[in-house]
Amino acid sequence: MIVGRAFAGGGQRSVAGQVIGAAETAFCLFALSIYSGAYTPLPVSASGVEYKMGETNPLNAAAMALLLCGTIVAVAIRWRKVLFIARHGGAVNLFLILALLSATWSYYPVISLKRFVVLLQTVLFGYYLAASFPMHRIIRLWASALFIALLASLLVALAFPSIGIMSKGEVAGTWRGVFAHKSSLGGATVIAALCSGWLWLNEPHRRLRHSLALLLCLGLAVMSSSKTAQIAILLIITISVCLPLLRLPGLARIWASFVLAAGTVCGAAMTALFFTDIMEGLGKDPSLTGRVPVWKVLLDLASDRLGLGYGYSAFFIDGNPDSELVSGLAGWVINEAHSTYIEMVIQFGLPGLILVLWALGEAIYRGLALQHDAPRPWLSFAIIYTLSFSATNLVETILFRAGDMHCVMFTLVFVFLRIEAARRSAASQNGLYPLRRPIDPLYAVVAP
Repeated sequence: MIVGRAFAGGGQRSVAGQVIGAAETAFCLFALSIYSGAYTPLPVSASGVEYKMGETNPLNAAAMALLLCGTIVAVAIRWRKVLFIARHGGAVNLFLILALLSATWSYYPVISLKRFVVLLQTVLFGYYLAASFPMHRIIRLWASALFIALLASLLVALAFPSIGIMSKGEVAGTWRGVFAHKSSLGGATVIAALCSGWLWLNEPHRRLRHSLALLLCLGLAVMSSSKTAQIAILLIITISVCLPLLRLPGLARIWASFVLAAGTVCGAAMTALFFTDIMEGLGKDPSLTGRVPVWKVLLDLASDRLGLGYGYSAFFIDGNPDSELVSGLAGWVINEAHSTYIEMVIQFGLPGLILVLWALGEAIYRGLALQHDAPRPWLSFAIIYTLSFSATNLVETILFRAGDMHCVMFTLVFVFLRIEAARRSAASQNGLYPLRRPIDPLYAVVAP
């Protein structure tokens, strides 16, 4: 009788755990979909309403408010693990502090504070994911959320072309699906291709499913006509092919590293010498769709405020005369610098640029060092992402952008790399007496 009741109680707890797990998975899929920029632009696309710089889609604002509530609850449930993850935030935490402090000198302090709240929410969600799931599971969640969004984009573009296909200006005829712009759809295909490609290599029993996802990614990258997305996918494939060379033994690895370095330098030199011809061959104008002249103007404006910048998200605001000057010279409305590195100089001056370079450089260095010492499957994903992400940031503003999927992804990769490095350092002390510092037991619980 007692055994029966105990068994029944265990069964009830198991069912409750399954329900909680399903609810948590559903929340994560919803959150990742919203952070990717999917679904909420649909009513706007259908109505044709255009928002000014600094204005927010009400549906997206409501979704972000719902995410904020869900994130607070999720973080409260796992606050010890989240706090442990946050301790390894490093440059991410410093950026949060810089963004908050920038409200004191911002041209638009209220807007900077509002965007900081969204940024904090985005980073906290990344910490929550890191505290709740291993990297393999997180990659699967990303792949699932983006596959659903891309499949929905395909259906919307085919069934409702007035909504899923852009019809104004130079981008007319390009696909956007359930996203606000073709570039957003292209950006989603890049992350989806990276996740699906990594899963294709590491889950042989599901290769058919991942192959279909990859075909969908490639097809929509072409239909979006996003050259940045197409080049990023090619870059991911190139890095994926070259990465195993760095795991060769002894002298072979040294020669492989030399060849890769020489190839990178030669490629950069050829690109610089034949930049115009390469751009024309790719179907893009040498000004990178007007980016180059915009960068020149932005750098001239930033040179007057190299100390602190304009404040977090306080430059591209409707009514800012400097921003309107840039848009007037470009001939089209500019709502971002289209380069993370220039954007950081605009927002925070040289301190922001240094912080971003530090964060990216540390992530790349830790990934390569950890992979060299003791390879783990997820480290290849981290290396490919950080290398391709650093290159993409040259022509897109995607690092530390509040409410964006890349802010979540980079936060995850960054803290997991730091935790893995700290775990290995702690393990190396395990036989030393006395220990230089106590080993936190959570290193055995929170597993990338």
